[in-house]
Amino acid sequence: MDFAPLANQNRTHPPNWDPPPGWGNDAETLDPEFYWSESGDGTRVTRALGLDSPSAVMCQTSDFLYLFESKGVYYVWNRVEGDVWKITSPQAIDAIVASIKSNGVKSLQMQLVT
Repeated sequence: MDFAPLANQNRTHPPNWDPPPGWGNDAETLDPEFYWSESGDGTRVTRALGLDSPSAVMCQTSDFLYLFESKGVYYVWNRVEGDVWKITSPQAIDAIVASIKSNGVKSLQMQLVT
């Protein structure tokens, strides 16, 4: 599996979007060394699910939800419970971010993967 370094992880993001309030997408908030290193929690979770080339997108700054992308599909990972949810609607990152900004994560249509 290819786990892209942080420098390549923003390849799917629109050039001009800001994360919703309470979310961050900077390196300090995403903590890629901890979550996406070869032995990181995110790496282990995505491998167990057979998801290739995961990319960190954004995570909550005061909570435990982490949004990542794998092969053009977006997922929400609950770091505490270990659940991963596939976002089925909306599917584009700009629409996902807008939906979270307007109505929170619960406004997304998701399917439990784990």
